[in-house]
Amino acid sequence: MIWYDYINDRLTESIKIKDLAKILGISQFHFSRLLKKSTGIAPHQYVMQQRIELAKRLLKKPDIAIADIALNCGFNSQSHLGRYFRTITGMTP
Repeated sequence: MIWYDYINDRLTESIKIKDLAKILGISQFHFSRLLKKSTGIAPHQYVMQQRIELAKRLLKKPDIAIADIALNCGFNSQSHLGRYFRTITGMTP
């Protein structure tokens, strides 16, 4: 399994750097450095961006409440989603 598949398959769960590093067989420090070098952002920011991308797709479905989308994307609450959504996209959900 590739690390980004691992992340996308577990967006609703707590994702730990040690698990991602273990997939690649490298240290947590080395994984963090490689990810930042290749994407320009830290692992936590990458995970949050992926959660926001999932939220964007789910927000297009009118039958799902924003609070449910937040939980389905791994956020603690609707306001948690809103805060990161605004930070990453510049607008509210």
